[in-house]
Amino acid sequence: MTRLSTVVVMAADGVTRPSPKEYLAYGVAADLGTGYPCAVDGAHLAGVLAARSRGDAHRLPRPDGGRLVVVGAGLAGLELASDAHDLGYRVTVVEAERTVLPGLVSPATAAFLVDRHAARGVPVLTGTVVTRVVGADGRVVGVETDAGGVVEADLVAFTCGPRAAHARPSVRRPTPWLWSRQAGHRLQLAGRTAHPDVTVLRGDPTVGPFSRFCFRDGLLTGVESVDHDTVHRAARHLLAARHDVTMDDLVTTGFDPGDLGGHGRFTSPAWTSPRPGTR
Repeated sequence: MTRLSTVVVMAADGVTRPSPKEYLAYGVAADLGTGYPCAVDGAHLAGVLAARSRGDAHRLPRPDGGRLVVVGAGLAGLELASDAHDLGYRVTVVEAERTVLPGLVSPATAAFLVDRHAARGVPVLTGTVVTRVVGADGRVVGVETDAGGVVEADLVAFTCGPRAAHARPSVRRPTPWLWSRQAGHRLQLAGRTAHPDVTVLRGDPTVGPFSRFCFRDGLLTGVESVDHDTVHRAARHLLAARHDVTMDDLVTTGFDPGDLGGHGRFTSPAWTSPRPGTR
């Protein structure tokens, strides 16, 4: 409620407190009870957890070489898998979609992340549906998949089926930029990069930082960066300015979004080659 221009907040104990500004950040929770793919037989066995953030990795029991299956390869799932691996778990990720971070990144960047996780000993099984949680004596021992096999597990963490923690669960606002730490890398996204017609690579994913410029219908829609902070910051400024940027525009500046965004030049060793290749 409001009184003139002052926001008044009523707490659960009935006490009201004035505040000049409030942010409602309810967050989300993994829903194990309803909605595919989390509503599976055995989801309530001991050892089955709901996880929605990387911090949940640090609330897991001591690993002692234990096996963790993470269901869902979105941001929460991949970050949880990465941190749990660092803590000593033997981790496998199972994702029903045919790519990781579905709807967030381009196929090329998704493939890069799968490779990086696998190189650290964390296999990611894409296009694989968990059909049942397998238990013994009331505790989880693995997950059965639509491939017909069982992935053994001492713990199973569901990161799928997000349910908004407020009274309007249909509300969802796309995020214009985000970042994620996983598999030893810093992934940074600016704009919309999931379904590009053409992507242009700057840098070399095999040796160091890189960025992938994503175009749709001839216009720049977003930039994916890995360990490439200066490019990410410049791309955010450029996209926020609502410029209609074409590939030719960026070629003339050596693919430096800082030149087009009007916020000064951001320099990086990745800008040294004369013209990018496309892939």
